[in-house]
Amino acid sequence: MLQVLTEMEVTYSEGEAALELAQDVFELFTEAMKELFGHSKTNSCNTVLQVSSISAFDRAFEYQ
Repeated sequence: MLQVLTEMEVTYSEGEAALELAQDVFELFTEAMKELFGHSKTNSCNTVLQVSSISAFDRAFEYQ
């Protein structure tokens, strides 16, 4: 896969559009994870997600 990506030829504008799309997807993913984490901290059902026991996950959102 890496070889295919490195050999792929794209124009400058295509590359810029791809980077913008990747940034948008990353931001959406980050927001979804924040919502999920917030839900897991307030939800009494521990089977939904037990990320509150993962201190590194908690610290990741402190610096946002």
